[in-house]
This record gives sequence, structure tokens and C-alpha cells, in this order.
Amino acid sequence: MSDNTSIPTIGIAAPRGNALAGFGELPVWLALAGMALLPFLVTSFPSLTDYPSHLARWHVMLDLDDSPFLHKFYDFHWHLVGNLGTDLLALPLGRIFGVELAGQIIAGSIVPLTLVALFLVARAIYGQIPAPAYLAVNFVWAAPFSLGFLNYTLSIALALFAFAAWVTREGRDSRAPLMALAACGIWLCHSGGWGALVLMVGGYELARTGNPIIAGLRALPTLAPLPLVLDKTVQVAGHAPLTTWNYKLTALAYCLTGRFKLLDAVCLALLLLLAAVLIARGIVRIDLRLGIPAALVFMAAMVLPRSFGGGDLADVRLFPVAGLLFFLSLRAEGMDWLRQAAIALFAARMAIVASGWHDDGELRERQVAALEEVEPGSRVLNFVLSNGSLYDMPSNSHLSGYAVIRRDALTNSNFAIPGVHMLSVRAPYTEWVDPSQFRRRNRKLNAMNMQVLPVTADYVWYMGKARALLPKRATIVYRDSESLLARIAPREG
Repeated sequence: MSDNTSIPTIGIAAPRGNALAGFGELPVWLALAGMALLPFLVTSFPSLTDYPSHLARWHVMLDLDDSPFLHKFYDFHWHLVGNLGTDLLALPLGRIFGVELAGQIIAGSIVPLTLVALFLVARAIYGQIPAPAYLAVNFVWAAPFSLGFLNYTLSIALALFAFAAWVTREGRDSRAPLMALAACGIWLCHSGGWGALVLMVGGYELARTGNPIIAGLRALPTLAPLPLVLDKTVQVAGHAPLTTWNYKLTALAYCLTGRFKLLDAVCLALLLLLAAVLIARGIVRIDLRLGIPAALVFMAAMVLPRSFGGGDLADVRLFPVAGLLFFLSLRAEGMDWLRQAAIALFAARMAIVASGWHDDGELRERQVAALEEVEPGSRVLNFVLSNGSLYDMPSNSHLSGYAVIRRDALTNSNFAIPGVHMLSVRAPYTEWVDPSQFRRRNRKLNAMNMQVLPVTADYVWYMGKARALLPKRATIVYRDSESLLARIAPREG
């Protein structure tokens, strides 16, 4: 870490603190990481939307050759793509612990790792971490993690570790080759994390040099994965590229979203209002070494379409990263009350999430237990009631993944985009993929109409509170307040 005579800020310049001083705050950050584990300790069924489909893919990955049922429905082929992070971890951990426990270990580690990485970035920049920077901790548990984007959120944690190393190794000959290697690893985990790393390092160097050309040259090692990116021709996911202002503002408003969307939107509004007041009064300054990266990530989120590089919600994923970097860029003397308030807010949010997960978990346990009624190797057609809203996606919209894990079943909620995922569905079941499970309520009948099934199925598993209209051949084997499981008798003759 080189010595700075002046640090670029909006406000007055201040010397960088002792690099070792920040380690005195490590116990506080470890306590924050412990708080992030609380939701995972209260249930075996994390309420992360895509989570069951990750587990289902890992189950196929590990057991395909040992199950005649899985082999009938699925294929799994490894190939080099920027979306492998948790799959690579699940390869050994799934064999050791089984996919369900491995999933909890992997998913439960992501936010604590992100908090530790955030601490290292703040320590590298400041030495002694200023109180306003603690507000950034509330952006590590945000929409991308709640939606279950495990590969992406893991890649963001790794990108923050790499960024911290870039800052601390300034002036060392080994910095560039190590960053090139790290950038390739982060791209392999998820290309979105690599993109964020490029913007973080580029923005940091722009703040340091004030010259875009020099900054670009310094940041060149982060572009090491570019040949891999250019070599890939990926099918873009089949979602409309919504780029309207209304869509972007909605994505921004709910970037913290967890179980209680209104509460998270209010928290975001209060955090932004507090920052604006403190900056306007000159109480808090923006350190441009983090402020410029935050601005670049925010602009990327505004410019990117919803679908990009084969993935959905590419722009939504970046808004919390921009918020994290922006609040981390805030610096001021003293203000211990603000540090305490930031920690208290994070603790409160984790307690609320844990409470919600506990309640969800009790219901999910009963729903998954009902799969005992399903014959192994069955075709389980999933219907999920949806109103089409971006942030009203039910947390159980991929719960049918447990039918793959527990009964080696075919379900239609798996991710199987060519060129993006290693999992594929064999003919004649190629239509059994996400997002075919989502259905709107029939307004005229005021019900979910499943009387005529789009494909031949052995069971129907419906998630929703609206009244369900089933085929005449259906026999309900399980029902609760928000789901039902029905066996479909074969047609006569």
C-alpha cells in the first residue's frame, strides 16, 4: 500500500489512516457476519427464491449416472462459462454432506464472506473505518441474494476481496498478474462479479490519477478474462428487455428487498435521505476512490437491459453493489452514533428475515414432506401463481426443485438455458424448464385454471392462494393454505 499525501474526496482532503488500525474493528465485523447466519440457523429451507433449483441441478450433477430416472429426464455437461461458482463448490461438498446440507453451507457463507470482504476494502482505503461507511453493511443482504442468485452474489464477495487486494498491493510487481488471475477466477464464478470488479478497479484508478487513459491502462489486468468472454456465444434469456424508467426506478426502490418489501423500500429511502442531508451540510464527505466506482456501477445498472449475456435481471443485480460502494465512500470524523445505528439496522433486518424464514420453513417442511406421496421418477408439473410483477415473485416459485432431489422427478422449474447452464432436459421434455411454471389467474373464473394441462404429467404441484381448478382425473394428496399436490390418473385406454 503506497503512501497518499492527498486523498480525493468531495470535501476536504484527509490523510489515510494506519492500515493496521482497522483490524481493531474486526470483531465488530465478525459479529455482523454472525448476524447474517441467523436466518440459516432457524430453518432447513432457506427462503431464497432460486435456491431449490440450485439444489436440484447439483443433485442431477452428482447422481445422474446412478439414477435411471434422472438419466431419463436430464443431461449434464460441463463447459467453460462465466456461471460456475457454487456448482464447483457443490461438487465436493455435495458428495461429503449431501446437496441439501451443502446448499445451506454454501448459501449461508455468502453474506458473511461479503461482509469480511467489505471490511477489508474499507480497511485498505481508510485504515480506521469511518462511522458513515458502516451504513454499507445493509446492502450485502439485498435483492440478488434474496432472489437466490448464488453464483452472482458469491462472485461479488470475491470481487470485493480482489479489489481490497488491489488497493493494498499498490506498487508491488506482483499486483498485475495476481489481479489477472483473480479476474479469471471471478469470471468463472459469475461474469457479473467480474464486470463489477472491472468497474471498481477502473473507478478507483480514475480517482487516483484523474486521467481516464492512465486509469484504463492500470486497470488492464482486470480484463484478462475478455478472450473467454468473446469466445462465448450465449443465447440470451427469453425475457423482454424492459428498460423503461418505471422499471428502473422499481428495481432501484426494491434493491434491498427481502421478506418485507415495503420495509426495505422505506429503509433505503431513509438511508439515502440521511446521506443527502449529511453531505449537503458538509458533515460527511465522499471519498472518490469508492464514490467513482459506485457511480460507474450505478450507471451500468441504468444502461444495461434486463436480459444480458444469457441471464435475467442483469441490471437489478448491480444496484445493491452501487449502494454498497456509495455508502462505503462516506467518511467523517466521530459520529459513533451513526456506526451504532447502522449496526442496529442490520441486526433488526436480520432478525426480521430470520423470523420470516422460520415461519416459511415450517410450512415448507410440510410441503416437501408431502413428496412422499409421489412415486420416484414421476413427472411433476409445477404451477406458480404470479401477477407478473418483478418484486412479487413468490419465495416458493422454485420449491418443486425438491421433487428432483427427493424423488428424482421431472419438474418444469429448472434452469436449462443453452450455453449458460450445464443442465439440460432430454426430449421429449424440452419444454419442462423455467419459467414455464409461472401462470396468471383466470380473471373470469377467479381461479388458477389447470383443467387442461399443457403437457402430460403424473402430478400437479400448485403454489398459490387463488382457487385451483383441476382436471377431472386429479386426486388431491396434500393441501395447505398456499399449495396443493394432486395425482393425475392416466387416461383410460
